[in-house]
Amino acid sequence: MKTLVFADIETITNALENITKARSISSEVSAFYLGAKSDDIFATLGVHGASTVHHLSTDDSLPAAMAAAAIAELVEIELPDLLLFDTGYNARDVAGRLSVRLDRPVFANAT
Repeated sequence: MKTLVFADIETITNALENITKARSISSEVSAFYLGAKSDDIFATLGVHGASTVHHLSTDDSLPAAMAAAAIAELVEIELPDLLLFDTGYNARDVAGRLSVRLDRPVFANAT
């Protein structure tokens, strides 16, 4: 099973929790990081279990459309079985836009 976890600087702790959980149910875990380049954050995502970190940096104050488009392309290439998003504003915005692009449902606020 392959899992892709969304991460951004606003909710990085939640993303780390999602990566840790994904490791317990997936053989392959990657992360999509939205934010300014940071070798420290990339390393932290790796330490928590992301074997690959994909990165998108945008100066746009509303980056969700660009992130959804980038993740949609990534999904077509990597074919993950599961995408995990936290409940932060960017994550929820990206997840909703991505749902429309991929014609797939979003299960929100699941615990």
